[in-house]
Amino acid sequence: MIHSLTPTLNKETGNAHFSYTKIQDKYATQNTQSYVVNYLVNNKSYSVEVHIIDVNLSKLIKQRGKDVLSTIMSASMMCQKFTVIVVGALFTNIVNTAPIVALENYLTNTMFKELNCTPNLLLLRDYVPKTKFESGNKYRYILNDVVMTFEVNSAWLSIQDYCSALSKKYKSRTLKTLDAAKELTIVEFSLNDIKAYQEQIINLFNQVVSKQSLSIIMHNDDYFYHLKNYLGSNFKFYGFIDTDNQLVAFMPIIMHDATYCEVHYIGYDAKYNNIYKLYQNILLQAVKFGIENKMERINLGHTSLEAKAILGAKATVLSHAYKTKGLIAKHMINQIVNYIDAAYNDEWKERNPFK
Repeated sequence: MIHSLTPTLNKETGNAHFSYTKIQDKYATQNTQSYVVNYLVNNKSYSVEVHIIDVNLSKLIKQRGKDVLSTIMSASMMCQKFTVIVVGALFTNIVNTAPIVALENYLTNTMFKELNCTPNLLLLRDYVPKTKFESGNKYRYILNDVVMTFEVNSAWLSIQDYCSALSKKYKSRTLKTLDAAKELTIVEFSLNDIKAYQEQIINLFNQVVSKQSLSIIMHNDDYFYHLKNYLGSNFKFYGFIDTDNQLVAFMPIIMHDATYCEVHYIGYDAKYNNIYKLYQNILLQAVKFGIENKMERINLGHTSLEAKAILGAKATVLSHAYKTKGLIAKHMINQIVNYIDAAYNDEWKERNPFK
């Protein structure tokens, strides 16, 4: 459900018609304002999310400790307003297909001015490189961001059918992984369950987030509760419970339609990861969900490419455009680019684990 906190604003730009509306109660974060822009170009309608992130530089430095970013920032810099704007999906992996030229002009010349925000870092997600932007915009590109997608065989009726389709080596590995988690109980959480386990959920989530090279979004503790409340039956949340009734891992799934879903932010306890092979079992639980719910595709995200390739997922290479203002923004985008490059250049390769 989309609510308008301010009157919807409409603008005509050539043959394109635009409006934007604030999204409320979907993403529970402390520092992000989210909007959806709807527009019509040549009688075809499009929509794209726009996220405005107010970054607390002082808090970011405290979280990261002493590094290159902290050395280039003076005390006065840390007090300055720093804004990151992401055009496209920020909290999910939906790929944008909307035409960008008219939209970019509208955002810069109209929407951002009306919202009184000037981006230090503007990131346009999932757009094809060499798009003909207006001259002088000085965009650069991230060209090798990878998203892994698992295609579900319609003949499979259970996770056992998936295992049977694997070649001998991969089947043996998968059965050992499943056996490692045999003492765990995997439970679909209701809205009340998410609330009851909230403290454990946010602890596991923060363990994963703390490993990221750069994290600028500040999620509320009730982030998953709000998302479940907003999306209802299109949001599934699975908890991995040990014999002491402790939550050791979780896996949320967003169902975008009847045939396509994605694994959302996961969480797991690092000290139990090797014992229960938690990360691998989260991926296998996603496959199980896809099979049982007649999915065609499961979006597994951008990280741990090798593990997902072994599962049978295939890579799609995406590109993003960005421009920066100031030294801090340039360093921040370099962190993101280096992270993506490291994942892409890591020792992984496309696999075919099936017979």
